[in-house]
Amino acid sequence: MKTVLAVLAAIAVAATWWVASVPSGETSDPARLEISVPATIAAGVEFSVEIKADPGTTVTVHFFNGYRVSTRQLTMLETSGRMAVPFTRFTGRLDIVAEAGSRRALATTSILARDLLDPPVPMVGARSIVADGADQAMVAVIPSDRYGNPAPAGTSVQIDVQHPDRALAKFRADVIRTVAWSWIPASTTAGTAVVTASAQGRTGPARTLVEIPGPPVAFAVLPETQLRPADGSTLITIASEPLTDQHGNRIVDGTAAFVRASYPGGLQSQQTVTISGGIARALLQPPDGPGGVRVTMTVLGTTSAPLDLDFSAPLPTGGRP
Repeated sequence: MKTVLAVLAAIAVAATWWVASVPSGETSDPARLEISVPATIAAGVEFSVEIKADPGTTVTVHFFNGYRVSTRQLTMLETSGRMAVPFTRFTGRLDIVAEAGSRRALATTSILARDLLDPPVPMVGARSIVADGADQAMVAVIPSDRYGNPAPAGTSVQIDVQHPDRALAKFRADVIRTVAWSWIPASTTAGTAVVTASAQGRTGPARTLVEIPGPPVAFAVLPETQLRPADGSTLITIASEPLTDQHGNRIVDGTAAFVRASYPGGLQSQQTVTISGGIARALLQPPDGPGGVRVTMTVLGTTSAPLDLDFSAPLPTGGRP
C-alpha cells in the first residue's frame, strides 16, 4: 500500500511541474526594446531594421507604408538582431512599430526614388500656339525611376525646344509634387517645334509643338478675270493678295476665307472658300442687270478693303439693227 501511495505522489508532482512549464501565451516585458533604421533609403535597395531586446524575447514588427501592412516576428538570439524590411520598391514614408509584451518602439524612414532610369517624356499642351512671340504652351514632365516612383522634389529637369527657325531654347524646371513644368513662349516663325526633356543624363522621346501664323495683315481683293457683262450667269474669279501675318508667315493652306458680295437692290451673297498657296480665290456671279457689286473677304478676323466692281449692261443679241 505504501508503494502505491508513493507512486501516486510522484505522478502528482510530475504533473504539477508539467502544467507550470506550459507557456501561458503571454510574453513578458523585456528590459528594453529599441529599433533603428536609416532616415532615408533608396527605392529597390534591400535593407533591414535593427532590433535590440533581451535574448529569448519574441518581437512582433509591423510595417505601414500608407496603403499596405506587413507583420513579421523575430525571436532574439542575442541582444541585437536584424529583420528585412518589405515594400522597398515604393517611395514614401514607411512607419515601423515593434512590440514585445507591453513595450512598444517606433521608427520612421523615407524611401526615395534612386536612379531615374526611365527617360522623361515631355507632355505638351496646347498642341499649337500662335507664332507671334507672345503666345505660350506648357511642358510638363513626371520623371520616374525603374519602379514607376516619381522623382523626389527638387530633381532638376532640362527642357529643350528647337523652334522652326532652328533656334534652340533651354529651360530648367525642378520637380515639385512629382511634376516639373515650364511655360514655353512661341517664336515668330511658323512651323513645327521639337520638345525634349532630360534628367540625370537621360533624354526622353521628342514631342512636337505646332507654331501657326497669326491673323493676316491688311490685304486687298482683286479680280483675276476680266469683268463680264451683267448677264447674271458668266462667273468671274476674284482673289486675295498673298496672305501673311505680321511676321511674314504665310497663312496656312486650308484656312477658311469668308466672301461677302452686296448686289444692286440690297441683295447679298456669302460663300466660304479655303486658302491655297497662301491666296484665297472665289467665283463671283455678276448681277442680272447693270450696276455695282461690293466684295469683301475675311480671314482669321481680318477683313479686306472693299472691292467695287462695276458691271455694264450686256451687249444686245440677234441680227443687225
